[in-house]
Amino acid sequence: MCQTLHIHFGYFTNEVSGHPARFLKSSGLFLFILSFLILYPGQFIAANTPGAGALCPPVSVNSVTAPALGFHVLTKGSVTLRNGDIEGPVASWGNLNLNGTISVATGNPGTFVVSGDGRPTALIVEGVVNFNSGNGINLLNNSYIKLKDLTGSVVYTNFGGSPVPTRVTPNAYEDYPRISSSTFQQSSSVGPVDVFNFTGAFNTFQTDAGVLGGYANTVNIVNQGAGKIRLNLQNNTVNVWNVAAATLIGYTEISFNQAPSLSAPLLINVNGTGNVNWTLPTFPGVSDLQGPFMLWNFYNNTGTVTLNGGNTIPGTILAPNTTLIKAGSGNIAGQIIVNNYDHVAGELHYYPFESDLASEDVDCGCGNTLFTNGGFETHLNSLTFPINFEGNPAQDLTNSNQNYITEWKAAIGSPRMYYIKDEVNRVNNPEGNYFVWLPAVNDCYASSDNIGTMLNLEHGVEYVLCFYAAPWSKNLDANGYTASVTATQKDGGIQKKFKTRNGDTI
Repeated sequence: MCQTLHIHFGYFTNEVSGHPARFLKSSGLFLFILSFLILYPGQFIAANTPGAGALCPPVSVNSVTAPALGFHVLTKGSVTLRNGDIEGPVASWGNLNLNGTISVATGNPGTFVVSGDGRPTALIVEGVVNFNSGNGINLLNNSYIKLKDLTGSVVYTNFGGSPVPTRVTPNAYEDYPRISSSTFQQSSSVGPVDVFNFTGAFNTFQTDAGVLGGYANTVNIVNQGAGKIRLNLQNNTVNVWNVAAATLIGYTEISFNQAPSLSAPLLINVNGTGNVNWTLPTFPGVSDLQGPFMLWNFYNNTGTVTLNGGNTIPGTILAPNTTLIKAGSGNIAGQIIVNNYDHVAGELHYYPFESDLASEDVDCGCGNTLFTNGGFETHLNSLTFPINFEGNPAQDLTNSNQNYITEWKAAIGSPRMYYIKDEVNRVNNPEGNYFVWLPAVNDCYASSDNIGTMLNLEHGVEYVLCFYAAPWSKNLDANGYTASVTATQKDGGIQKKFKTRNGDTI
């Protein structure tokens, strides 16, 4: 069960019941304790967050790639270019490694024009250029080069006494590899210059990737057998598919009931922090033209994602902390926004992301939580999880075990509750792998956060409180320890409570 609460400074509305009630008063009375209470006797609630207490700012993610300013490839770290071609412009906060022969800006030089220039810039490098092997870059469409660090680079705008298209080499004019422009550019315009705000762009990308990663799944998946699935999309909404990386790489075909479009954009949140070796599937019924309406969000990946095979993947790849290796001959129809990028083969087709992914309602799964430890992921290192709870290691907690889970405390009438590490995927917690299980009616689990002083809420701003909860019944012995009977899911109820500064609970 997923529930959301829209909280306004002044009042809140419970979307489950639809009944409004006062939340904050102009007199400055602040609510400060959030708790979850089991309502129905005989029911047992397994609650997970942002399940217990994700208080999220309203999401305003419109054109997610707007900070890229039209660049086809944008990296926080290095870019390595080997073979193939890139239709749009490239910008790197790190080094440029020339390890082959490649063409850049073959179809579109982009829209980034530096003040005083008469042409767009299609290559920005803030690190050094490493001239390793191959012929280097052919920069087309009469576009400009901007280099911040000229260490190891020589800029040529004149050869034999005559102006020539600008060339950057490791030493002599005829040396390879090199950056060969198709137009003349003054050497002072090439560099050293600093023209792009990478810091601001990647701060935004990292924030937005996390926010989008918290969107709840809305896409219905139909198994077609033999590694094939169909995604059922809806119009006039943001379609969200949340998928584990380990699951994604097992598909050989991903089809759709209708193609992604401006009115039916598709956000794919790929959950997985480690390395991903992905042989791209086929996408029947989808072409490059759907690229502007699909976003692959590797929101929590800090490893290396390798794309293999000859199939084309439509859509932009947002992975601000990932090293992306395009190893296969297949194409990508979208932008690349990553930590490091290695272009081994194939083509990048210039289809910038155009969709509006703003969501007025962030249904349960908001990763940008304002509550401390909103996902129950942080706990004392001394916890040993000695109890087997439905195949998962669990730690029993009593009212005396305060802050075993950071900033959360038990307030139970039962002998004990349970903190469970979900190793067998018993529940779906988008924040991580932990959840709590409350045994009986009136058992409560509360946040220690003081909403009035700790969360920096602003008057007139709407916030969303969302959580995941599921009712499960399991037999316990007289001391509150689990018996061997398997847990069963059944109807139940849960209540969100707030305690005011004067001690009232609402």
